Amino acid sequence: MTNSYTGNTWSNWSLCSRSCGVGIQSRERSILGCQEKGSCSPRILWRACSLHPCLADSSTELDPTSSWRDDQCRLMNSSLSKSFEFATTPCSLDCISKYQSDKKQEHVRLAERVEDGTRCGPKGELRLCLAGVCHPLGCDLQLSSNAKLDRCGVCDGKGESCMDKVNTYTWEQMKEGKCSATCGGGRRVIQFICVESNKSGNKVHHEFCNQSERPKNQVESCNNFPCPAR
Repeated sequence: MTNSYTGNTWSNWSLCSRSCGVGIQSRERSILGCQEKGSCSPRILWRACSLHPCLADSSTELDPTSSWRDDQCRLMNSSLSKSFEFATTPCSLDCISKYQSDKKQEHVRLAERVEDGTRCGPKGELRLCLAGVCHPLGCDLQLSSNAKLDRCGVCDGKGESCMDKVNTYTWEQMKEGKCSATCGGGRRVIQFICVESNKSGNKVHHEFCNQSERPKNQVESCNNFPCPAR
C-alpha cells in the first residue's frame, strides 16, 4: 500500500527561545498514513535564531563576557559560575567556581541537560544542544544540516561566485548598547558581531568570521550625570 500524506503544510516558526545570543525555533506538520518507520518525511524542523550578542543586564547582573552555559550555572547555583563541558556528555550542565582552577575543584553536575540552543562540541564547529543531544548546525542555520560555506563564503555554494576570495565576513561593532544605570554613572558593553561584508552587513553566527581577528569586548562609562534629588 502506498503511504498517503495529509495535513502536510508546515506551521509558522515558533518564537525564538532567546532574545539574544543563540536560540532555537521549531515548526511542525501533521503527516497521517505513515505505516513504516523511517518512510515518512520529517514532522518537525529546528533552526537557530537571535544571533546577535547579549548586552549587560543590570536586572540579573550576569557577566556579559561569560557564555550562556556559564550563566546557566550561576542562575542555578550562585557559587558555581563557570561551566565545564565534557566531551562524552557535551549537553549536560557541569559547573565549578570561577575562582578555582579545574584541577583543584570537582565539577558539579547541576542538570542532565543544558537549555536548548546552548553551544556544544569542539571549538571552531557550529553545534547546538537540543533535547540533550549535540547537533551540528549548517551555515543555513538548520540543525543537522549538511550545508557548508564554500570558498567564497556562500552558504551551500559551489565556489564559483568569487575570484580567489576566501572570506566575505567581518567583525562590526554593535551600534546600540544599554547603560547599566539611568544616572549617576553606569557601564555599557561594546561588543562585536560577525556580518556579511558583501551583503549590506547582514548579521551571521560569529563562527563565520576569523576568530583570531575578533576584537575584545570593551566597557565604557555612560550616564555620568547626577541623579535627580528625590
